Amino acid sequence: KLEANSDSFTLHKVSVQSVDMFGPRVGFVKLKSEVTDRDGDPLAGICFLRGGTVAVLVILRCAETGEEHCLQVEIDNVCAVLPAGMALPAGMLDGNGDFVGAMAREMEEETGIKCDSAN
Repeated sequence: KLEANSDSFTLHKVSVQSVDMFGPRVGFVKLKSEVTDRDGDPLAGICFLRGGTVAVLVILRCAETGEEHCLQVEIDNVCAVLPAGMALPAGMLDGNGDFVGAMAREMEEETGIKCDSAN
């Protein structure tokens, strides 16, 4: 996609502003870029990257009506837009490559729903 739109902007510079480590693993990285559009006007250039993560999209279907609902959890931290924002159950991978195990762990931690990571 960037190649198809490369005439729409020019990337001049990328600086790594900070790196937060979780033990030996990269947790968070903050980048600042200098980017201009085709008219030379600056574009927003702050980017926040996160280490390996898992998020779970759970769709619940009402047996009686067939109506579908998306399961979300309430978050209340300094990164939330609102004091009690809503988000998908999510969390960091622990570095062992066990994506399904991480999903099951986050579901139980954030919703109380136990998932069998073998299934």
